[in-house]
Amino acid sequence: MELALFFGLFLLLMVIGVPLAFAMLLPSFVILWQTGVPATVVAQTIVDPISSPSFLAVPFFILVAEILNATQVSDKLFEFARRAVGWMPGGLGQANVLGSMIFAGMSGSAIADAAGLGRIEVKAMTDSGYDMAESAAITASSSVIGPIIPPSIPLAVYGIISGQSIAELFLGGFIPGVVMGICLMIITGIRAKRRPDLFPVEPPTSFRELITATRQALWALLLPVFIIGGLMTGYFTATEAGSAGTLYALVLAISTRTFSAKSFYRAFVITMRSTAQVMIILGAAMAFSWVITVSQVPQALVAFVLSVTSNKYLILMAIGVIVLIMGCFLAGNAILVILGPMLIAVAPDLDINLLHLGVFMTIGCMIAVITPPVGGSLFAISTYTGLTIGQLGKACVPYLIAIIISWIIMLFVPETVTWLPGLIWKRG
Repeated sequence: MELALFFGLFLLLMVIGVPLAFAMLLPSFVILWQTGVPATVVAQTIVDPISSPSFLAVPFFILVAEILNATQVSDKLFEFARRAVGWMPGGLGQANVLGSMIFAGMSGSAIADAAGLGRIEVKAMTDSGYDMAESAAITASSSVIGPIIPPSIPLAVYGIISGQSIAELFLGGFIPGVVMGICLMIITGIRAKRRPDLFPVEPPTSFRELITATRQALWALLLPVFIIGGLMTGYFTATEAGSAGTLYALVLAISTRTFSAKSFYRAFVITMRSTAQVMIILGAAMAFSWVITVSQVPQALVAFVLSVTSNKYLILMAIGVIVLIMGCFLAGNAILVILGPMLIAVAPDLDINLLHLGVFMTIGCMIAVITPPVGGSLFAISTYTGLTIGQLGKACVPYLIAIIISWIIMLFVPETVTWLPGLIWKRG
């Protein structure tokens, strides 16, 4: 009866539009009050995870993205990508994907990519005669790579929820992120061949132009090398990588002379607001998951799943379908904090590696940024293109298929996630 009240109240609050954190907190408090759990235990359950030093990785990487978006660094990155791969079929579409892959190694946020670098990419493509909807679709789809290639804000949140090493999770996302980028570049090339009217041919780039673009973007290009290299060598923890990356980004921004005191203030304000949102959601998720755990929901879920199948790949496929459906109605991080605690609790009994599960879930949750009606990247891009969410969602379909193909590859080849962290930590 208490469990029915708990889930019923949660669903009701979600349906009527109560913010996610409060929709999780209120039912949790009601059940905990009914069962006589001391308020101090509840407070500790909420505060402990977000007071962990590991959580500092989240605001640091948000700040890195905001600093970079306030400068001309993004322009230089895109110009480098344009010179590097613009000669390929799909031209600036290919540069768009490569630029997002590079930016992903700095920010860890899909929406930061879509709102910052994406604006530059769409303008460059449309100015060169590319179709607006196609340009926006590639931009939105490539932004999904942002939280997969390290660093990653959602993977940091998953690490806090699950107790897994955030550095290992970051490295676990590297190969799947690269595979996703390759799949997007392949589908862009195929569409350029089939619809040349949407993809004008770029003029060839000379070696001198490539060298010039590389030289101008060099210090920006070294930032992801600095962050990822530090993680791979074990020189940085995830939090230290975030703080070092922030310092690097600040020096880079100041050296470009495009980062004013006003931009600095605005970057910090946005970072504080974004961090506060993540903190309250994460704290609420801890209370929510605590109730689920003490109510023995995970045990009942394991028993039910094993009565249907014991094949972990079928189980992961079912989880993937659920995540995709939820992604049409909820933001990616919301899906992660709602489903994450339950799935983490049952994963060991179902022989599912928690590292593999974390990256798998994060990719599924981030697909939500390009699925209507609540796709975060779609809304960000809609503000500066004038396209409706429906138009953007329709244009994203071919690229969404490419992302799902890369997701399926990662599902059936767990080594794409586990190999690199295992190699680094074994060597260490």
